[in-house]
Amino acid sequence: MCIRDSHNTKSTYFDLNLPKATNHTLRTNEVSATSFDVNALELHYSSFIFANTTTTSVLRVTGTTTERTCILCHTVQSKGTTYLSGLYINSTATFVNTSMVATYFQSGGLRSSRIQLVDTKNTNTIYIQSFPFTAGSSFEILNSSIITTTSYAVYLTSSIISDGSRFVMEDTTVKGLNAFYTNGYQLNAGGLLHARRSNFSASSASY
Repeated sequence: MCIRDSHNTKSTYFDLNLPKATNHTLRTNEVSATSFDVNALELHYSSFIFANTTTTSVLRVTGTTTERTCILCHTVQSKGTTYLSGLYINSTATFVNTSMVATYFQSGGLRSSRIQLVDTKNTNTIYIQSFPFTAGSSFEILNSSIITTTSYAVYLTSSIISDGSRFVMEDTTVKGLNAFYTNGYQLNAGGLLHARRSNFSASSASY
C-alpha cells in the first residue's frame, strides 16, 4: 500500500490488524497530515516506510510484532509526539534525518534487533520505558541532537539491557533540565551502556 503526494488536514488512521501479513509494504511519501496513527501492526518479512512525511500532531505506531520487518522513517518532520508503543521489534527500526519532538519507545522491546536514530533532531525528551533489550540487541543514537529546556533529554526507565546488548550514543549533543536520567533500569553483566564523542549539558544536573 502506498500513499503519495497527499495533504490531509485531519488525522490519517490505519488499522493493520492482519494475521501475520507477509511480504507487505506500507509506504507514505510526500505526505502531510495532522497525525498518523498506525494500529495493530503485525508485519512479517515486510517493509513499513515513512518518507518525506510531515505530521503536526502525532506519529504513532502501535502493535504486536514485526518479524524480519524493516521500519524506516526518512526525512520525517513530526511536530508532535512520536510513539512506538507495544512493538516487539525483531529486525530494524531506523530514523534518518528526522525532526521530532517528544519520542516514546514504550512497552514491547528489542528482540536481537536494532533501533537507530541517525542525523536526527529531537526538541524534547526521548523516553525509553519498559522496553527491554534482549541479547544481541542494539539501541543507537548517532550524530544527533536531543535538546530541551523543560525536561529530561534522555529518560531510561524500567528497561533491561541484557547480556550481549547495548545502548550507544555517539557524536550526539544531549541537553536538558537533566541530560541523561535513569530510573529503575537494569544493566546486566555483558551489557553495554556506551557514550562516545558526545556532549552532555544540563541546567539542573547530569545523571
